[in-house]
Amino acid sequence: MTRELIEGQTDVLKDGTEIGVREILATQTGKVTGGDLVEFFLGANKVKFEVGDYTSDSYVAGVRINEENLPDATIKIRATEPDSNTLEIQDIRYRLNAQATRGDVYVRPGQGLRQFLDKPEGMLNPHWDIRYEGLGKTGTSTIKFAARSSDSYDLIFENREGVHYNVPLMDNSRSRASTLGWSGAKYGDSLKDFVMTEGLVSLGTTGCMNGTTITTPSTMFFDRGKCIFNVDLSDYFLLTSNPMDDTAFSHVLSYDNIDTINRQLTFNDEGTGQKKLTYSLVSQTAGNTGLLGTADLVVAGFTFKVWVQNVSAGYWDNRTQLWSSGAKNFPLAIDQDSNGQPSSTSIKIVVNGGGLLELNPKQNWATANVFIRNGTDYASTSLWLGNQVSAVNDAHVDMNLTTLSKKFDSNGVLGSGQAESINMTVRGYTDTGRTIADVDVPYPVTFTDMVSEQALANTGGVVRTVLDMVSLNEVDKLQGLTTYGVFFDLDQSIRKRNEGDILTLEYPISERGPDAYVTTGKGTVIKENVSGRSSIVHALNVGITKLASQVADVKAQNLIVVGGPCVNEVASKLMGSPADCAKDFEAGKALVKLFENDGKVAMLVAGYEAVDTQRASKWVSSEGGAKVQALTAGASEVVLLTVSPEPTVQVAAKE
Repeated sequence: MTRELIEGQTDVLKDGTEIGVREILATQTGKVTGGDLVEFFLGANKVKFEVGDYTSDSYVAGVRINEENLPDATIKIRATEPDSNTLEIQDIRYRLNAQATRGDVYVRPGQGLRQFLDKPEGMLNPHWDIRYEGLGKTGTSTIKFAARSSDSYDLIFENREGVHYNVPLMDNSRSRASTLGWSGAKYGDSLKDFVMTEGLVSLGTTGCMNGTTITTPSTMFFDRGKCIFNVDLSDYFLLTSNPMDDTAFSHVLSYDNIDTINRQLTFNDEGTGQKKLTYSLVSQTAGNTGLLGTADLVVAGFTFKVWVQNVSAGYWDNRTQLWSSGAKNFPLAIDQDSNGQPSSTSIKIVVNGGGLLELNPKQNWATANVFIRNGTDYASTSLWLGNQVSAVNDAHVDMNLTTLSKKFDSNGVLGSGQAESINMTVRGYTDTGRTIADVDVPYPVTFTDMVSEQALANTGGVVRTVLDMVSLNEVDKLQGLTTYGVFFDLDQSIRKRNEGDILTLEYPISERGPDAYVTTGKGTVIKENVSGRSSIVHALNVGITKLASQVADVKAQNLIVVGGPCVNEVASKLMGSPADCAKDFEAGKALVKLFENDGKVAMLVAGYEAVDTQRASKWVSSEGGAKVQALTAGASEVVLLTVSPEPTVQVAAKE
């Protein structure tokens, strides 16, 4: 027997079962037959929220589950009183501090949050959970900074054409200092430069002069009529098409040979192979004696102009760091961004997915004693400085990965309108008397949001975190995920062999996040009699949502399949794996179709484009599915016009 209960009250039976009264329907007093009716629950779950001030914007303690206080849970209820007899609740917000049984909560793919909580009742219902099924399947490209030795790094990346590159990024083997670069560090390897900043050619003015009075690199900035030829024989150089944004194409080439008799230049695209072209001689006027010829280098359909230096009167030998006479080197100035003219521009790598990787953002030809240079070109020994020459104790390589704001589904990072910018560095640390080059990701990466709704509500904006790196209880590994979905993995185990860390990035082809689902139990099957026929109602809970790759047999279960055969494997199987996956679809239309197999039914919801599918999905799910009554009336197929946000039925095909 329970105590006397009114509507909304609960009691606990001897076996621990909670009983709750939902509604009492009382009969008229004195009625002979019948009696009061009560609707109640067995196994009830009672949640009580209580706040003292519903005008406050603060979260407070006040949560009870089955009469037990939850110290890790807080609540915020906002309400108004339009009159003395009415209370209108605007919203109820619940926040649970997810304390785990052993410290921080770490949920692996395929697991749920509930099992790790020391107070799982904080999920409010015994059947509720938040499951993590891994990162979204968007496809990724790899960017890798791999330590080749204790003092050198290789760069591995994939461009937007899917071409893979593995090139030497930096080398510190000639350094004699306790930090990077003061006496011998350079881009590229110990012999070859990796040039990712353009030279300089002053077109239409003084031309490129030549002469024997040039004796030091620093005076070359001025004595050559502002012409800088910075790509030597065997050097690597970076090309990225104009405009240098997420739509551009990047390639890395090497300058392999020059044949001055046949006027032929030979290059090697490190991802696709050899290229040969013929240069044209230019007139040797008094103000243009430093220029031998020009050529057009065509890569991926874009033209990158090439200027060949005339070294007949002597040249600065970057290998020996001495002035030399005789034509041996013939360095080049290259229009590395295909805009028509070399102008000291720092060239970015555009990786597959549209990320912009800049390897020397502080480089600047205009100031002789500031910033990092390309290899040994015109920079004496001041090669790797991240700031002015005096700041030798902080010599480092700066790198940056940017995802433009337009790449986000929302208005930039977290609705701020800003791009996502992640800085990386290569610094040196001393171990057993040697300077070890070591890559690092300074974290946490934050920015000040001044635009989003939350930021506008706070004076001075809101500081938001873009990337944080965590150890996951593994001593030799740090991992993190940016807001756009770039996965960072910093492997520090190689330090045990006195070499630098290895940094690997997974850059998504499109914005991605974690696949997380709120689950509400396994659902139930209810059998009832409707109009003389037996029917089964299946509760479709979020917890049974699956990716197409997770459905082994499309005929073994009832399915709602979203997306057409071009993007969804299950849809393709339902439609017989058509060779032309788009043949049944038209622009501005969507298809809702039933497929029956051995008592199981699959409903396909798919449009010609993503927006058509999205609008059709909302149409199907709106009003509890009432809009698809045409299907229950014997139609096997409905064609929707989706040119407007509110689709309309064009035709319903009978079976």
